[in-house]
Amino acid sequence: MLTIELMRDSIFAALAASTLAASGCAVALSPPAHGLPLESAATLPPGQTSVGGQLGVGTDGDDGGGAYVAARMRVGVAEHLDTSFEATGAGGARTDKSGARQVIRGAALRAGARFNPWRHLALTAGAGGGYTTFGSFFSPELGVILAYENEHLVPFVSARAGISVPIAPREVSFDGATREAEATWLLQGSTGVRVPIDRASLLAGVGLMILDADDQNLGFVMLDLGVGLECML
Repeated sequence: MLTIELMRDSIFAALAASTLAASGCAVALSPPAHGLPLESAATLPPGQTSVGGQLGVGTDGDDGGGAYVAARMRVGVAEHLDTSFEATGAGGARTDKSGARQVIRGAALRAGARFNPWRHLALTAGAGGGYTTFGSFFSPELGVILAYENEHLVPFVSARAGISVPIAPREVSFDGATREAEATWLLQGSTGVRVPIDRASLLAGVGLMILDADDQNLGFVMLDLGVGLECML
């Protein structure tokens, strides 16, 4: 699910990922291409298609936060392998030191794949890009999912790691400083549940994301919450 989360001292748009800047530094972090991953280890059978959506919020625990909405389609392409296509839009705001409110918006597209070598384990990969107030970006990532697959209530935990690279970044003034997005490493751990209901599934989860600028001594942690629905066609 795409993401662009908001900004703290710059951007923090919430797609369960984020675009942020560190406090007091003229540096902004480039966002990942989708939000909080809400998925278990099970893949779709070959030829099966599903559509779904997700809503989420993100916060840095300080004065930045935002919300996102995402739409997704999955297609089973082979035994134990499916692909996904996602579109995400996000928005949020932060108050600077002078009390001025800055609104941030962004959108992203992403394609991914999920490989399920064992019933309770999946490996994921994806890449996408989009646009925020700080300009455009490209973000690939890898992940792993562990889940207790069953017919009633499927708990899962997941982790993902990747990098977001700005493309033609724009300078934005905030807190009296000019900021431009830097290449940003991301690491996220999350947990949630999938509730199968006939030919649909309800999903909910929570995650913590760490973002770190490539060549700066910056670290940023944010909390993401999300709910979703997936329906088989």
